[in-house]
Amino acid sequence: MPKHSLPTLREAPPIEERPARFLCLQDVKDRLSISRSLLYALIKDPVHPFPAPVHIGRRSVWIEAEVEAYMRQVIDRERRRPPVN
Repeated sequence: MPKHSLPTLREAPPIEERPARFLCLQDVKDRLSISRSLLYALIKDPVHPFPAPVHIGRRSVWIEAEVEAYMRQVIDRERRRPPVN
């Protein structure tokens, strides 16, 4: 592959092999489509807590791979849930 071309989806490395990337509060809220207050309530959830932020100076940021892993867990739990009749 030439140096200047971007990898396709099939060529992209797994999440665990990608460089760590930080997400700001707005990025996390946008990805989950939730409010700030719900996000912080999810962080305190005793059963399925959302990953806590890390602090860089005074900023709170989230690790993208942890956010994506949480989203996959939510999807997996919901897909396994028996249908409500």
